[in-house]
Amino acid sequence: AHPEHVEALTSRAVLHARSGDHAAARADAERALRLPLTAAHRYQLAGVYAHGAAVDPSLLDRALTMLRASLVAGYGHDLLAVDRDLAPIASHDRFRELLDAVETLRPTTMDHPTGAT
Repeated sequence: AHPEHVEALTSRAVLHARSGDHAAARADAERALRLPLTAAHRYQLAGVYAHGAAVDPSLLDRALTMLRASLVAGYGHDLLAVDRDLAPIASHDRFRELLDAVETLRPTTMDHPTGAT
């Protein structure tokens, strides 16, 4: 990946994390953190750190911080409950709190009873 191409770094970090190469995943993630990140990038990095937290619990805070930042910025609400990259941290209380907050904020038909937005 180009050293300053954040999409390449975050995407490759995800692939490394999924394959179990946590050292390479973390190296790409740390490089990406030095670049301007969108909410989508932070969400990807949350998944990378979640995978890493399965073998190194010290990465849990980083995973949850990245996840919270992406959610606050409006990204990932629809993915949170089903994203397998987040499975390693899904049973953690702080993850459940984020999931509950997203569910609370999800619009319902009662929010727009006439279908108007």
